[in-house]
Amino acid sequence: MTLEGKLAHLDSLYEQNKIDEAEKFLLDEVNDETNSRMIRISLNNELMGIFRNKGNKDACMKQLTQQLIWIADAGEMLDPVSEATLYLNIANAYQAFDMAEESYDILCKVEDRYKSNSGTEPYHMASLYNNKAVVLMKLKDLDQAEVYFKMALKILETLRESEDEIAVTYQNLSSIYSAKGRYQLALDMTRRGEELLQAAGWGVSYHAGAIANSTAMIYHAMGDYENALAYFKKSANIILQVYGDCGLYRSILESMEAVKAKMGK
Repeated sequence: MTLEGKLAHLDSLYEQNKIDEAEKFLLDEVNDETNSRMIRISLNNELMGIFRNKGNKDACMKQLTQQLIWIADAGEMLDPVSEATLYLNIANAYQAFDMAEESYDILCKVEDRYKSNSGTEPYHMASLYNNKAVVLMKLKDLDQAEVYFKMALKILETLRESEDEIAVTYQNLSSIYSAKGRYQLALDMTRRGEELLQAAGWGVSYHAGAIANSTAMIYHAMGDYENALAYFKKSANIILQVYGDCGLYRSILESMEAVKAKMGK
């Protein structure tokens, strides 16, 4: 099966929310030494994403270390933009597990590489800006993070079939506004993201679960524990449907229990 065929099969599993099957498929393919180095790099990129979304740090870091070795060995087989995009996903993995400084160093290099290559697609720049903003937010530079989120949104709104990325950008902006105490504006951002995903048929997806979780945290910050609990429950239900009983799901359950304790339940 060609790489295109393998990715098509993977997309079919994603569409059916068969994440465990997708994980097994990717593990088998990544460890299959009869596959070419480029196929293994491409599929390992997807596998890292599953482990990242599940909150499985050890598994993700194992694949990340392998990816760094394979990218270095690939040399000129990778064009500069493709190599930069692979490094972008490595930076995203670092960011997901609160390794913000490691992530930021890579993202700065990716930005330089993208800007110096005419083959860089607008979508690549939007993804970079979004992820750099997330890291800046974790580094407590909220104003600069907001600038990068808005730069990403401006690009994404010109692209077709980018509803999920636009929704994620709304979610990210909601985190900025919540951190600044602008809770109603933050809720407006998550509402827009939620409505966009629903309209696109992604009401049960990782992004939908993440947006519900963000909404819960905003209500929690406002002291509105009833709504916080309702949205944590919604988020947990979505993540359970998509990824099963994973680290992220259990983390949301812990948040629910903390809210119940504050409510005296």
